[in-house]
Amino acid sequence: MFLLAACGTEFSEELTIEGPSRIQVDALGPVATPGLRLSDGTAPKGVAWRLSREGIVRLAGSQLVAEAPGEVDVVGSWQTQEVRFTLEVRVDAQLRFVRTPAELRVGETVGLRVDGRAGDQAIPAEAIAWTTSAPDVLSVDHGVAVGRDAGTAYVTAAAWGAEAMAELVVVP
Repeated sequence: MFLLAACGTEFSEELTIEGPSRIQVDALGPVATPGLRLSDGTAPKGVAWRLSREGIVRLAGSQLVAEAPGEVDVVGSWQTQEVRFTLEVRVDAQLRFVRTPAELRVGETVGLRVDGRAGDQAIPAEAIAWTTSAPDVLSVDHGVAVGRDAGTAYVTAAAWGAEAMAELVVVP
């Protein structure tokens, strides 16, 4: 692309991305990303990178590091031009309850523990969403269960596309 300026002629190269506009990875950690080139074949210097959302990948210098499953747009800006690609992180996540009590009493509070793994990386506790099948019998908040009334409830822990379920009986 040639641009003519009032004071003379200015040459500007077009920024392009080398590779697909959508990348899918199935592991956490460093991600191989497409390269950037100018129309003259050289690599641009001073590209500024930004992400459409946080928590999926992080920028470590010019390297992308996948941290959690999800989808994010990666945008590279150089001079007045932008290029983008979409990065989808899919991981095989697994959750399992660890030493869950079979029962608890009305009014009793117990901490529930889940072991979560995505490959060789632990799923952070703050990524786990907790639900109960019977909130009138058992409430659960951030892994802390409270017996409310006699009965049976199923607690589900979910994160990164994986779920684990445990049965808890509340006794008087």
